Amino acid sequence: MQSPKPPANARVRVLIVDDQELFANALTAFLERDDRVEVVGTASSGQEAIDLALEQYADVVLMDVFMRGMNGLEATKRLRTIRPQTHVIVLSGLEVDDLGERASEAGNSRKVRRRVMSCIIVGTDGSAHSQRAVDWAARAAAFRQVRLIVVTAYQAPARDWGGQSPYPDGNTLREQALAIAQEQADKALSQLGDRRPPPVEVHAAFGIPADQLIGVADDADAEMIVVAARGTGGFKRLLLGSVSTQLTHHAHHPVVVIPVEDTYRPGYASPWRHDA
Repeated sequence: MQSPKPPANARVRVLIVDDQELFANALTAFLERDDRVEVVGTASSGQEAIDLALEQYADVVLMDVFMRGMNGLEATKRLRTIRPQTHVIVLSGLEVDDLGERASEAGNSRKVRRRVMSCIIVGTDGSAHSQRAVDWAARAAAFRQVRLIVVTAYQAPARDWGGQSPYPDGNTLREQALAIAQEQADKALSQLGDRRPPPVEVHAAFGIPADQLIGVADDADAEMIVVAARGTGGFKRLLLGSVSTQLTHHAHHPVVVIPVEDTYRPGYASPWRHDA
């Protein structure tokens, strides 16, 4: 089969192939900032990649390996047979021992390991406002299929002169805080149907809420921290009111602040809403 001739164009024509639309769109936006690059399209399967690469005369194909149907290695092999002048850079978020060797045998020019989102952290104080943050974070984690960590922070109440203050139901404050966070996590997950985040963890930590959220996010190398704009929990001092402000100033990760009221507007496509 004769390879089609590319159009005269000084810019490098790039095709992005990835079955995760969010990643493909982000990579497209990043590359389009470079005047030397023209993104000629995106594909989500191996066969679509071959068809678009030939149709659009792609100079470079950024090819994900693990996709439904024809995988990236097979697509690379077939494309390089038909149009050997197209360079293929294989992308993978997984560490596979022989992937580099297999990709080279398929004819790729280079293998690049792309960063995969690790997890989403959400803070809660048990309030109705923080439930909205947990709901949003659960939908985001389910959409991306990444780990969700629900974190609540508690602080010891004042002690009576006679000793430690009693806790309701004979439980410790930590157990109560953990139970409320678990209840909110369960409620959020119940709204997702079959598509849920792979693992979900619930943590209760002693200390200042903002400090605890930052610490958990740093340890987990989280992609983002989600909190409500304000909250008033069932426990005195389990408050997220000023936490969002502290996080936006001191966190080492992106912070998503969920407003108190639903600001969703008709016509605004949000991947987190079930009716979007």
